[in-house]
Amino acid sequence: MRNLFLKAIGITLLALLILQVSAQDIKWSVNKKARPYVARGMGYIMNNENEMAYPEFQKAVTLDPNATVALYYLATITTGNVRQNYSQRTMQSLEGKTDGEKLFFSSLDTTLSQKQRADLYEKLHVMYPGSVLFSGYYSFTRSSDETRFGATQEMIRQFPNEGFAYNNLGYLYMNYKKDMRMAKQSFEKYIALYPDGCNAYDSMGEYYLNNGDYPNARKYYQMALEKYPFYTNSIIKLEEISKVEKARTTGNN
Repeated sequence: MRNLFLKAIGITLLALLILQVSAQDIKWSVNKKARPYVARGMGYIMNNENEMAYPEFQKAVTLDPNATVALYYLATITTGNVRQNYSQRTMQSLEGKTDGEKLFFSSLDTTLSQKQRADLYEKLHVMYPGSVLFSGYYSFTRSSDETRFGATQEMIRQFPNEGFAYNNLGYLYMNYKKDMRMAKQSFEKYIALYPDGCNAYDSMGEYYLNNGDYPNARKYYQMALEKYPFYTNSIIKLEEISKVEKARTTGNN
């Protein structure tokens, strides 16, 4: 699955990189107790595992009601009145936050155009060149497939052990370059770096489904659900495959 557990090498490195204190990375204003939950939640977000991120961020704001970054992500992965509530709480918790944090949280503004949002992430990428998080947002919001492809390749050169980057690259190879060999290789690398996450197997399922290989697509979607049985995309895709296979069986009778 596209537009990111504890034992996974990829998520461990991601969590450390996201929360590290360095001149080239952002330091999130979060208290010590909430910090591990924020790290895990952000790792899930980068690997498109929002269902798993939600309880981590909820726990973080229980431990630190002013953990703006947790409130921000709770706003981005919810809808309706719940999203509105978390958005308001995000804005109300900005006191004492750094300029970089405030700039990032301003992306909650629903009136931003696509270009304004892309420019915002580019500015953050320049401000914090050591941030894998902002590198990811920067590469994903480039204006064309070709510039997204180049930015993703650069992100991998800078962060070669981050699985989610290979996931993004795999989709670019599959949907933009139409290079199925390299797409599969990228998804295999993602699985190798993030073996305990569900999205890595879901993405490989997507690869096989895109190529009309329903047995292997089913296999990998089921593997995703073995990692996390409530992963929405894998559940939906398995239902779609079952309908196609049933229709084929009916048509052959």
